[in-house]
Amino acid sequence: MGGEYTTRTYDGKLSKDAVRSKVASDTEEMGYESGHGYSGTWVEKGGNVDFNSTTFKSESDADDWLCENNDKWGNVGACYFEQKLGTDTQNAKIDTQRAKVRTTESSVNVFLGQVLTKNKNVKAKTKKCKSCGTVHQVTNIVVRCSNCNNIFLTETEAKKLDKIKANIVKEQTKLKTMIAKRGGKTEKGWLVGGWCSS
Repeated sequence: MGGEYTTRTYDGKLSKDAVRSKVASDTEEMGYESGHGYSGTWVEKGGNVDFNSTTFKSESDADDWLCENNDKWGNVGACYFEQKLGTDTQNAKIDTQRAKVRTTESSVNVFLGQVLTKNKNVKAKTKKCKSCGTVHQVTNIVVRCSNCNNIFLTETEAKKLDKIKANIVKEQTKLKTMIAKRGGKTEKGWLVGGWCSS
């Protein structure tokens, strides 16, 4: 039996009692739509709500917490958030930085693809894993050892990969800082839901 992560966002002006009422109503609606079975909805969660006492700085932060801390056999979770919506200029810069983060993150796959191509274009027919000693046919080789999962990198390549990963962290940190410094209007809400059996 699997699990599905299901959430809804409610107005931040709602009291906890009003959130409980909305959850009860939405759970009943989900039950009718799904036939009251293991459908990846709140139906199997029992109807109670666990409120987190933290005020999150964004809906995304609330979502991260809920995804990590809600059990599919537990209650529906509810996280309150207050996030700045940002000015048009700030949001344009944030969008540009998000694109930069995505490009930087994809550079890991580009680099590993180059390593794989290089590993397959050698004259030797086999390659030995330095970690566990497993001998691999070059024609079947991938980036990692199939036995111990050790990555096939030279010392220079390993340093380059570390540099790429450090750059990703730097760009992600820059994005988080830009989001944290957003101004403009404040949006308040409840992110409600969690993992559900399916």
